Amino acid sequence: MERSIIIFYLAIAFLIISFSAGCSKQEDNESPVIIVAQPSAGTIYENGDTIRFEAAFSDNVQLADVELILVDADNKPMLSNLSRVPGKNPYTMKGDYIIDDPMLPGGQYQLRFRASDGTNVTNRFLAVQVRELQQIMLYPVVVTEPEAATWQVYRLNAKQVWQEIHTHSGDYCGSAVNSPASQMYICGTYQSDLTAIRLPDGIPLWHVKPGFNQTQRWFEGITFSYPQLYASCTEGNIRAYDKTGNEIYKSETFADATPRHSAVTNNFVISYFRDAFSNNRFLVTFHNPGGKMIYNIFMQADVAAMVNVVGE
Repeated sequence: MERSIIIFYLAIAFLIISFSAGCSKQEDNESPVIIVAQPSAGTIYENGDTIRFEAAFSDNVQLADVELILVDADNKPMLSNLSRVPGKNPYTMKGDYIIDDPMLPGGQYQLRFRASDGTNVTNRFLAVQVRELQQIMLYPVVVTEPEAATWQVYRLNAKQVWQEIHTHSGDYCGSAVNSPASQMYICGTYQSDLTAIRLPDGIPLWHVKPGFNQTQRWFEGITFSYPQLYASCTEGNIRAYDKTGNEIYKSETFADATPRHSAVTNNFVISYFRDAFSNNRFLVTFHNPGGKMIYNIFMQADVAAMVNVVGE
């Protein structure tokens, strides 16, 4: 009798397990399908042109999201992405994608169409060519410090005369120029705001006040990489601002050290950090965008400057 009962319960357990397995969701191994209707492969565009596109997306289960972005030969994003959350399956996305980076180098690029069903991802690449804008020198701009805690901005006008366009009382830390937006940025370390002025007349546009830090320092340096201005902050992070002064990026904080110089790529922000107390030096890399710290490397010497090397 006991043996029969044991067999009965084992049989019941087996049925429950079998039923549960049969009711579980089957694994989805089928990737979305992408069919690009336009543009045609190999189309040549001028910088500033509008790319008219149309693509059909479908999946056996669902479409979670779809995206279009211009990437280089290494699949690095070169412009901002255009993404949608489909409300149906299949889904057709069409519209205009503007080549809006005046500093984009000319050459071969790819339009990357991407679709995800939440599990599987499909990419379709379409080769296009972009011709770069011709760039000319409009006028040089210089910053001078005629005396302590005072700095002035001059530009060379059409008559080849240095014209003062802005004066500020306070400490000076660094400056940068956003040529496409006709803006210049200036900041101090201790009390001076991060200030944007309009070129060529020097009219103030917006300010970002220094934050609080126990050392009473805040801005340690700025660098411009289209389309954003990146500021190194004493608290141990890098922040980025758009042309209207809105903070749109903040990196993870690297504790107990201060960032100085930075170099920006499409995917990374690389900054030189120095610990004022131990004198330790580091190169720290953050993801761009996102801000997550990826790694840091110990340096044995001071870094005097950082520049990007761009190749074809």
